[in-house]
Amino acid sequence: MKMKALIALYLAMLFINPAIGEEATVDDLIDEAEDLIEDSPEDAIKLLEEIISRDSDDQLNKKAYYLKGVAYAELGDYDDAIESYDEALCIDDKYVDALYGKAAAHSSLENCEEAKDCYDKIESEKLDAISSLMNEKGMNLKNCGIKITEGPVGADPVTENERMVAIYEDAIERYNKSIEADENYTFAWNNKGVALGELGRYDAAVECFNRAIEINDSSAEAWSNKGVTLDYMGEHREALDCYNRSIDIDSLLAEAWYNKGNNLAHYTGRYKDAKACYNESIEIKPELENVLKRFIYLETSGRG
Repeated sequence: MKMKALIALYLAMLFINPAIGEEATVDDLIDEAEDLIEDSPEDAIKLLEEIISRDSDDQLNKKAYYLKGVAYAELGDYDDAIESYDEALCIDDKYVDALYGKAAAHSSLENCEEAKDCYDKIESEKLDAISSLMNEKGMNLKNCGIKITEGPVGADPVTENERMVAIYEDAIERYNKSIEADENYTFAWNNKGVALGELGRYDAAVECFNRAIEINDSSAEAWSNKGVTLDYMGEHREALDCYNRSIDIDSLLAEAWYNKGNNLAHYTGRYKDAKACYNESIEIKPELENVLKRFIYLETSGRG
């Protein structure tokens, strides 16, 4: 009882701005909950439930429900995460981040058809840049054993997938020959890891990246690529460490900033930090059109 009373007191205090003694805005509280998700998802859920119970604004509630789903996913409670995403989608059935979150949760539960339905909704409604969609779709449906590739219009998907597999297998053979000639060839180890990752052979890919890093721990590309593979494997915090290491080595590697932004946006709900990462990648490499579109989406959706 004492603990429940303390939690209630904590939540009540959050609704008061201690600096000026005024009631905090719901936006302030949502920002507070968003900041809690990574380190204290249980507290984030309690605060979001309090926000939902007190506020009737649909736009704010849909974000609260979405962040509640992110917090449940952080705890590995994917069923409750899906239920929260569905609450957000009841308010706005085209809420793209809720669709992405729901798809990822279904993928984690190996509900492959349900995950695919979410991605199909995003694609059919043109809710996000196609390059961003294919990246997320490929990342999560690989967990279901489904390989997604973006082939020519009208191409038979099975034929196209077989073609891509053959390309990556051939690349691996070529990198193996390079490694036989020089076992300390960082470039070959790194690119072999990329090819293995595209084939869904993530453990082997990580081994290649680790070997590249062992040879040259200043390879920003290897650290970033390792991070992407760890994200595919669901090791999101370790992935974030890799992106940070990559950026420490080379702060001008646009792809590392972009990958870090994806990690922060899709797995922790830290939109403000994600937006800053996307902005950095755009400044370094303006031609990254899909990054620019995602940046504009975050800007227009009112996330800071």
